[in-house]
Amino acid sequence: MNCSAYIKAIKNVCSDCTTVVDSSTHYNHKNQLGHSHINNTTKFVVAEKLEAGISPNFNTDRIQRHSNVFVSVSTMVHEMQASDYNAVLLFKQQSENSSKKYTSLDTHDFLLVLQTEFQKEMFAKFGKNGICVDATYNVNSYSFHLISVLVLDQYQEGIPVAWGILNREDEAVIKYIFEAIKSTCGDLSTEWFMSDMALQYYNA
Repeated sequence: MNCSAYIKAIKNVCSDCTTVVDSSTHYNHKNQLGHSHINNTTKFVVAEKLEAGISPNFNTDRIQRHSNVFVSVSTMVHEMQASDYNAVLLFKQQSENSSKKYTSLDTHDFLLVLQTEFQKEMFAKFGKNGICVDATYNVNSYSFHLISVLVLDQYQEGIPVAWGILNREDEAVIKYIFEAIKSTCGDLSTEWFMSDMALQYYNA
């Protein structure tokens, strides 16, 4: 028996109106990629990996290079820093002493700021129109936060143009994220800036 899910468009030639009916109930097949919803962030990750020539068999959910997650992250960061395009704008590992440049970070603080080449291009192209900042909390068992910086493209779809992963969310740390983006993208004036009600984003 075939899958019962369907989508059908019926056009009335007299009124020139189109009616769409659908059923989202799947049946008699595995949960394959073709039947799964993929968010925009994952789409960008997949597109960039394929464009870079990486095998389609990669895992978009987790890449762990060592049983110790901190060693795994450090290894991944060093691999990215050694690649043709260094997407690592800032990296401060936990237990690492803060440099004079990042005096507001404590020894136990973690901060990783990433921006791919594609994201840099999108920021330069659309950042002048407006910038959004979104925070996702407790993204792993270490209670780290994910800060996403986004712009809107010509279709008004959100495009992530940088990510920050951090263990605390305050004005000083957020400022380091923005300064890291500025260091690679240069000065940019935008028409509007949107974040949640937390003042640390606006102040930073």
